[in-house]
Amino acid sequence: GPVEALPEPEPQGLPAEDAGPVSLVSSPAGVHAVWSQVRDGRREVWYRGPDRTPAALVGPGDAPAVSVGPSGPVVVWWQRTGFDTYRLVAARLGPAVSPAPITLTGNLASSRLQPPAAAHDAGGRLYVVFGTEQRGFGPAVARLSWLDVDAAGGASPRRSLAADPRGDRRGTGA
Repeated sequence: GPVEALPEPEPQGLPAEDAGPVSLVSSPAGVHAVWSQVRDGRREVWYRGPDRTPAALVGPGDAPAVSVGPSGPVVVWWQRTGFDTYRLVAARLGPAVSPAPITLTGNLASSRLQPPAAAHDAGGRLYVVFGTEQRGFGPAVARLSWLDVDAAGGASPRRSLAADPRGDRRGTGA
């Protein structure tokens, strides 16, 4: 006989959002938040500060962080450049969030994205710490790196942050 299609199940509750991770920081002006979420099939980074309602689109990307320096908030996030390939970018946000991102790294292979950590010093220099993890046929290789960005947007070369696995403590401040 004829095959009858089974009825589609009715969704229960509110539709789920595909959002996160989130970064939150306070400043004398108030609280600043950034997060990534999927909209129209693509992952985007969003920002909401103490003076922004509703949230403002920063750009395409994922796993953002925010820091607030003397010249205002800066968002750092990953932009996809290929399959498991990303670059780290940053943008200083002005009153009308229309960031022109600067590229902080070249293309980096990573099979797992983690939000970077970002912080400013009193002089306005931005410091960014980030990890990458590469998986292949052997064991995963994880790298922890840091760089800094001057007030004009010039980024230093990426440097390793990880402790020396041999236990050599020179240069670590210990």
